[in-house]
Amino acid sequence: MDNILIAFKNLSRRKSRSLLTIISITIGIMSVLVIGVISSTGQSLINNELDSLGLNGVTLSVDNKNPHESLINDDLDFIRKLSFIDSASPIITAVGGISNNSELSQAVLWGFDSGSDKIISLEILYGSDMNKSDISARTNVCLMDSTTAKLLFSRENAVGSKVLITINNITDYYTIVGIVSADSSILQNVMGDYIPNLIYLPYTTIQQYIGSDKISQIAIKFESKEESMYDTLGEKTVKAMGSYKSGTNSIKVENISKQRDKLSNMLNIINVVLSIIGSISLVVAGIGITTVMLVSVTERTKEIGIKKAIGAKSADIMKEFLIEAILLSVGGCLTGIILTESFIKICGFIMNYSLNLSLQQILSTLLISVICGIIFGVYPARTAAKMNPVDSLRRE
Repeated sequence: MDNILIAFKNLSRRKSRSLLTIISITIGIMSVLVIGVISSTGQSLINNELDSLGLNGVTLSVDNKNPHESLINDDLDFIRKLSFIDSASPIITAVGGISNNSELSQAVLWGFDSGSDKIISLEILYGSDMNKSDISARTNVCLMDSTTAKLLFSRENAVGSKVLITINNITDYYTIVGIVSADSSILQNVMGDYIPNLIYLPYTTIQQYIGSDKISQIAIKFESKEESMYDTLGEKTVKAMGSYKSGTNSIKVENISKQRDKLSNMLNIINVVLSIIGSISLVVAGIGITTVMLVSVTERTKEIGIKKAIGAKSADIMKEFLIEAILLSVGGCLTGIILTESFIKICGFIMNYSLNLSLQQILSTLLISVICGIIFGVYPARTAAKMNPVDSLRRE
């Protein structure tokens, strides 16, 4: 405890220099923490979005090398009858427009079957989901998220309202039957008009306006929940489709679980790269600690000589300077943590999303700061400890 008090006194005697060093460390710590929060939050958001898709099976589509082949509604009905299939859902997307008798906005139109939770997790805030009669009758109904509803109608609960939707250059009125949560629409909240609105329609309605019963993809869930069986069952589905479609080999299968694993690994790599980039600033701050401590050793040469002359050991001198280096590093770390927490709270408020430093991030950063103080303080401390007391006392 006495050593820490002495270190505080020594640092306080050179307030400006100590403050500048702490600021440099603070900037380094903030760089590491902010990049870490952005990386972890981004990865968490993407993983949550992938989890919300609910697709833990495979998707069927037509190989682009066979432009004359396509999946149609009859294929969907055939797949649903296979004994090892739990459920099959069509996926159709189109780019269109949406308006409320005013300015037209770009929109991505997502067509799906009744029981939309088979494809994407939708939290219904107001109204209800589309039903089987909407699908079979190809009715002009839709779901939209609360952000889009508020933009068009100045309120979230717009159930029963009419909205103009353009599909394939054909504009018609659609009745809003449900409003879904927009909690996951982070990009839309941040980037506004740069991200198109997402509207959910009966897939049969999109087919009607496009003038074709083609399906972009068919998402399949198997009866078996063992992911190791998905490849085998996927190939079994392709063979069944080949027989059904007169020996065609244009159908391809994609294991969604494997694609999710690849994306997760890619995100981990990006996270590591960003952390390394952020650590560079911390290394620069650490070099600043070394420089400041070396200057301090030079200035206190006579003081070191006196301490050694009255019995201080080299280990005591080394410990004294190491504690000072650690205090500088930890002081900058604590300041960086406080400023980072304030910064991400402001960013979270602007983005309407909760951003927080985890306890693990805080503790690991404190540990890194202590290690950083030791690493970059050990050379000046050793330099001071190795001084000859006679030579030290001779210096002015």
